[in-house]
Amino acid sequence: MSPKSLYNVTTLNKVGAITKRLGVTWGGTWTKAVDRPHLKLNRIGHFQKVIKLKVK
Repeated sequence: MSPKSLYNVTTLNKVGAITKRLGVTWGGTWTKAVDRPHLKLNRIGHFQKVIKLKVK
């Protein structure tokens, strides 16, 4: 994947959809300043539990 494709809106929307299901805050849903490349782990412990559940 080229670095340029990392800022492709379609790619970022796909990443956002996946990460939202994992409980990650995604900047693509912000209303005042949309920031699609921005991902934020809300609670690391929670995220680790979700990943374990999704992998099983």
